[in-house]
Amino acid sequence: MLNHEIKSIWQTKNRLDFRRFGITMGVVLLLLGLVFTYFSLPHSREIMSIGSLFMVLAILIPIALRPFFAIWMSLAILLGFFMTRILLGIIFFLIFAPVGLIFRLIHKELLDESIEREAKSYWKPRKPETYAPEMSEKQS
Repeated sequence: MLNHEIKSIWQTKNRLDFRRFGITMGVVLLLLGLVFTYFSLPHSREIMSIGSLFMVLAILIPIALRPFFAIWMSLAILLGFFMTRILLGIIFFLIFAPVGLIFRLIHKELLDESIEREAKSYWKPRKPETYAPEMSEKQS
């Protein structure tokens, strides 16, 4: 699955994707260079030069950005793959597992899935209500 996605990125030839990538990277690097210049940090000129190069290549020959695009998107797919699993694991172990343990300790069952051997039916009777048109409003 992951291998297939990365392979499809390396096989892409869409010039519009390369152009968008180059312009986005160029703008981000130029803005980062401006921030470095504002705070008098080193390497601001180099960052702005690389950003300008990305912009020029994106406009003139976007196909030249293909290897950079493929590497960047492959890293994005790998990062997304691992971060999704890490975040879902954290959410499960910090939220759902403790809530489930607390409910088991206090014998609270929200789904009412217990099996009653003597019951003839699990159907829950309810009070009949007369229909009023207002009941059908705002059902979105």
